[in-house]
Amino acid sequence: MAGQPLKIAVIASEAVPFAKTGGLADVTGAMAKELARAGHDVVLVLPAHQRIDRLPLGLKPAGLRAELALGQERYAVGALESGFLPGVRSLFVDHPLFAARPELYGDAGGDYPDNGLRYGLFARAALELLKLAGFVPDIVHCHDWQTGLVPVLLRQDDAWQNTRSVFTIHNLAYQGIFNRQLLQTLGLPNSLFHIDGLEYYGQISFLKGGLFFADALTTVSPSYARQVLTPGYGCGLDGALRALQGKLSGILNGVDYGEWDPARDPYIPRYDPSKLHLKESVKRILCKRAGLEYRNGRPLAGIISRLASQKGWDLLSDALPGLMQQELDLVVLGAGDRPYQEMLQQAAARHRGRIGLKLGFDNELAHLIYGGADLFIMPSQYEPCGLGQMIALKYGTVPVVHATGGLADTITDFRTASETANGFSFAGYRAEELQQAVAGALAAYRVIPQWQALMKRAMACDFSWASSISRYLDLYRSLAGSDSPN
Repeated sequence: MAGQPLKIAVIASEAVPFAKTGGLADVTGAMAKELARAGHDVVLVLPAHQRIDRLPLGLKPAGLRAELALGQERYAVGALESGFLPGVRSLFVDHPLFAARPELYGDAGGDYPDNGLRYGLFARAALELLKLAGFVPDIVHCHDWQTGLVPVLLRQDDAWQNTRSVFTIHNLAYQGIFNRQLLQTLGLPNSLFHIDGLEYYGQISFLKGGLFFADALTTVSPSYARQVLTPGYGCGLDGALRALQGKLSGILNGVDYGEWDPARDPYIPRYDPSKLHLKESVKRILCKRAGLEYRNGRPLAGIISRLASQKGWDLLSDALPGLMQQELDLVVLGAGDRPYQEMLQQAAARHRGRIGLKLGFDNELAHLIYGGADLFIMPSQYEPCGLGQMIALKYGTVPVVHATGGLADTITDFRTASETANGFSFAGYRAEELQQAVAGALAAYRVIPQWQALMKRAMACDFSWASSISRYLDLYRSLAGSDSPN
């Protein structure tokens, strides 16, 4: 099938611009759009979440309905569709299990207790809607545990015998673990309950369904593909992944430069590498918005992050007093675990005028931080890929990162390769190493020609989707040309 257009179904629980809780949505939305731009026939399948703003995004009835039997129950499922993404037909599984919930996965009390039923229904309904739409794909590309049952169901239905599946692990820590009884509830055979199937320490794992039944596995960076094979990063599945590593590869996510480009960004005074002085105008606006005093020549660091230990907030909590002793101001945008929110509120009160804090998400402020900050701090404990550091590079906002996963794949430390570096990184997960990396960045910042050269190298980095899509297409074609599933 070399060179021929492929029929590709992208199945996910969230995608930009329809519904988003994190980077998964950025990836799936951009992937569908870029595959269509490359000339392929693409259908994106999502749940019809209540949060989707249906009128502006052009959602309308698709004229498809199905009655699905799951165990002893029957579920009437409808479909909506949208052509909002250029070249992509977006289908939405419409059922009260999604439409009647204010959030995607849970609320302040935790995950919705029936998420297993919800995403079991979604997997079955997604495939049924593809049938009803007359779309039999060459490739079904599934993302994270919410779609882990899709490859399982593909293997159980002869209608999909010529369809191959790819399952992408965005974050192995989230595994979709539920009581064994859910197999019966979903009408799945008990034969799936074994170590090379859905069984996981006496329970079932949707993620394991994706791992064992998909024809190919990918992670979102080459380094993360190696790390998940180790006990430290394998989240209890490293043994299974070592057994499956023959079908595992790492493909770095791309950045949607249509959304993230300082030369075209509608939220900031626009600039490019030939007009770096205009970045200072963005910094003035950011300082005012964040309640900080703008001081010419004083560096400003930005953080946009979920407030969780995975994102390095245990490290940042320990490092913050030392960081505040340096010639540095800080603006933080994010929400998450209450202890970190309270720590930041106390720090902002203690360092009034030096720490700007916005709890929650604010798209305009995010663009201002990428555009106006001098440094972007991202000390994740582990990071499968990370988009923040790649976006920051495009804006000439120099990243300071912990060298793990996709952060290690994208950032070269100035202190070891000053002529080719695009940022600062540290290997040991310790507060002292983060403080030293920031100190190194501040020292470089004070040498203006050196810093401007570093900014321009950062802005010249190309992490667009072109390279990533090319690798995915190579994988798809190798699968589409194979005689049978793994």
